[in-house]
Amino acid sequence: MDCYLFIHSVGNRNKVYGFGSNTFNQITSTSTVSMYRGVHDISQEIYTQNPKLENIIYIAGGGDQSFCIGYSRREVSLDTAATTTTQVGGAINDNTFLTKKFSTRASKCQTPMSANSINKLLLKAKACEGQEDEQAMNNITLTTFCEIISNPALLGGSFCLDNPKLSAHQVLYGLDVDGLEACYSYILLHNSSALPRILLAIQTILMELEDASISNAKIGSMFPESIIRVFLILWQCPLNLNPTLTKDLFIRLIKLVLTYTINNKSSWINEAMTVYPTHLFITRLLQPLQEHLSFILTNENIDESQPNLCAYADMLRVIYNANTHNYIGNEYFYNTTLSAKNETILFQNYSKTTSLNHIFSPLKYSFLISVDAKRRMLQIESAIKQQHHIQVSMQQNCVFSNGFLLQTRNLPYFVLYVDRGNLLQCTLNTISNIEENELRKPLKIVFQNEEGVDEGGVRKEFFQLIIGNLFDLNYGMFVPIMDGRSIWFNQSNTYAVDEYHLIGILLGLAVYNHTLLNIHMPMLFYKKLLGIPTTTSDLEHFDPQLAKGLQQLLEYSPAEVRLHSHAH
Repeated sequence: MDCYLFIHSVGNRNKVYGFGSNTFNQITSTSTVSMYRGVHDISQEIYTQNPKLENIIYIAGGGDQSFCIGYSRREVSLDTAATTTTQVGGAINDNTFLTKKFSTRASKCQTPMSANSINKLLLKAKACEGQEDEQAMNNITLTTFCEIISNPALLGGSFCLDNPKLSAHQVLYGLDVDGLEACYSYILLHNSSALPRILLAIQTILMELEDASISNAKIGSMFPESIIRVFLILWQCPLNLNPTLTKDLFIRLIKLVLTYTINNKSSWINEAMTVYPTHLFITRLLQPLQEHLSFILTNENIDESQPNLCAYADMLRVIYNANTHNYIGNEYFYNTTLSAKNETILFQNYSKTTSLNHIFSPLKYSFLISVDAKRRMLQIESAIKQQHHIQVSMQQNCVFSNGFLLQTRNLPYFVLYVDRGNLLQCTLNTISNIEENELRKPLKIVFQNEEGVDEGGVRKEFFQLIIGNLFDLNYGMFVPIMDGRSIWFNQSNTYAVDEYHLIGILLGLAVYNHTLLNIHMPMLFYKKLLGIPTTTSDLEHFDPQLAKGLQQLLEYSPAEVRLHSHAH
């Protein structure tokens, strides 16, 4: 149930009464959850704690978090009163909040405003360019905007579309993303004092949200779902792209968002992906996280910044996990600063496993590392393993028997002798009879009856030839799909399990020995390798006709099935 406030004029002093839910201390300042089914006199508490307050003039704003109470310090009319705002409840003793100016003549911001309403003010300000009242109009516009930004109650109801496309039960119902972007852009571009005032407004609202979050934790309560609107409006601010300006503010916002998302198991990100145009989601929500993550990796002490690193990486992971339909390309999740680090350093850090939530490790956030960086790390890992097996082979070559040193024949390399005229069968026969430890040594290729030392070129030629034979249609192991753009297993040859296993070993040998292969498998193949669940959307890329038929089958209602059966 919501909370309701109203004013009752009695004598020289107006009284404020409230009834309903006191979840966020709107009615009393005590940290208890209560339900006031009858009206409760709030004004007595306000007057008692604020001796200089003479009369309450109006109530403005409202919402789940706070109410704006306009009051005067002397008996004056509303038309000429320069009033102030305060919050009923936990923040009532915050003197800085009590003295915050709220001019009814200047900002006129007593209620939430849509982006259209704010843009009308911006147009008025623009129309005054070059005139005497240009500065005054710009100040009015900026004051209005900052008053909204600094107040959770006003901000939660602002920047709405006139005709929202989303249904009313959705958290981001009617959020005017484009209108908000236009407001931010215009004010920052046309008002020289906008930057510090917007930062101050964001700092003010974050203080209130953090206080509310602490109070919620004490009483086992939580923010309402509508708080996500407030978070996203603050998150979309273009200033967040500059870590030098917002590093202290942005991390506080992200920690609030992360705490809410985890505690409530919220799926708001999926909804945001339908509300935000792709370019705005990337530039305003995703990119600021990457910029601040890179800033820490480049300019700050990593050990001291572990909690902040983890907060940004955790938020990116929440978005990454929600991106099941590839709304955003994976390349936008790669952190350029992290991926550009020396592969040896990356591998050393990647190898460190930790169960501690506050420790940043590339192993925990592998989606942040680019494909090229992972390839370089894989080469480092392969080189380390190969060097180990070379050393083991050399040690095994020297054994002692009855006090004498004996030499054995144990090569430090896996030398594969192949016949160019019978390349495929010869290779598969050799691999099928080789021990696993031999496969872990560096690979050397020797073509029979041909001279030459394999320094990498012979190996590369070998894999090019063998891959051409393996995936040749005449060999029958694979067939083309997706108009020849990819290949798949031959359904008529699924009995050849051993052959497919040997092909897998051969492909693994190529990767292990740093050889790139020109093989085009559908995304479904790699999902199966990684154990990622597949859906009908994966089947659409693999076999569109089959996917369409299965989808139609799923969409058949029981009545349609019965009707179709009777017809036949």
